[in-house]
Amino acid sequence: MALDLNFPDSYDAMIDRSVVPTAHGKNLNSVDEDTLILMRRARTWLHLFVLGHILHVDAADLPTFKFVGDSRRSRIILKNPAATELDLFLFSQVELNTIRGRVYDSLASHTDLDDESMMDVVREAKIDISIWFDDWAHIFDKHKVQSPWLSVNLRVQKCWAENMALCRAVRASGVENVDFMSPAQRSVVAMAKEALEEHLDIMIEESRLYIRNLQFAMDFVWAKCAFCYLLLLKLSILLPESKGRSSKELVAHGNILLTELSEASGGSHNGSRSNTGKQYLQLLQSGIEKFSSVTYEAHDAALGAANDESYSSRRTPGFGIQNRVELDSFIPEQFIFEWDFPGLTLFSSSATGVAWLDDILVEALNGGEDIFGWLSADVEG
Repeated sequence: MALDLNFPDSYDAMIDRSVVPTAHGKNLNSVDEDTLILMRRARTWLHLFVLGHILHVDAADLPTFKFVGDSRRSRIILKNPAATELDLFLFSQVELNTIRGRVYDSLASHTDLDDESMMDVVREAKIDISIWFDDWAHIFDKHKVQSPWLSVNLRVQKCWAENMALCRAVRASGVENVDFMSPAQRSVVAMAKEALEEHLDIMIEESRLYIRNLQFAMDFVWAKCAFCYLLLLKLSILLPESKGRSSKELVAHGNILLTELSEASGGSHNGSRSNTGKQYLQLLQSGIEKFSSVTYEAHDAALGAANDESYSSRRTPGFGIQNRVELDSFIPEQFIFEWDFPGLTLFSSSATGVAWLDDILVEALNGGEDIFGWLSADVEG
């Protein structure tokens, strides 16, 4: 429909009017009705462009739109008096999703990417995202007094883009068992964990500027919030040697995140969120509760063993095995079948049985009530 209505032509027309604004005999600061209509049509077209890229990159849909030329050239429209502050965020998203689409397409056909090629993709992605962030941070700095939310959103989007690029690079290597990963592959997973740590920091520290404005956001945004936290739990389990939050801090910060998101939705029972959106809050809550119970239980077990040498001989058979897998193997089906979010299928063979992933996916496909598909593995004291 957008093509039938010639929305792309409206975008091109806005480019022309912004490049040569005096060609229409108008004052640089004036806006005629025709320009306002063109801007609305161009804005709609760019929103569709961003949505199409999100569905392509994050839901594995076929690509719908492709930007011809350098997407940064669209910034010229922001000089037009018809542009608003909301357009600043939109245009930054156009550029970021162009980068994300390029990274996704470069990795989509690979299942056994070697370390050198993987690190090349990671390097290029981080450079492009860093340049994008620095450019727009400078642009947004002029608006930080009246619109401080712009800079906060920019930081969140940077963390999201980096994490997805890093996790997709690891997926393209074909290795999901961290015990068999090369040092390069493990370093990429560690970088993803750092991006997720920063993402959580921003969500908690700037909740009034970010989370409180999510009430009417589409389900994709709520899915991202839940996924990023759950993936951080997963990577904290798989990379215990890497620096980061303690289990206690992860649980505490997760509860803060859940509270803020619940308040933003209008309450868990009668809020304005759709059923799908509320489902992501439930996933977040379930993940926090499960992670909390098994980590605290494992901690108590370790203390008991340290204080009582006969403790281990009195433990119930399978006690440690059951706890370790419940830490390692939660994979909500929404992030596998509804969205194509990489990372949660990473695992450790030293922690779980060989067939644990197959069992989880079968359970999800069969519509089992236990959406996390918890299995069994061992906790080392």
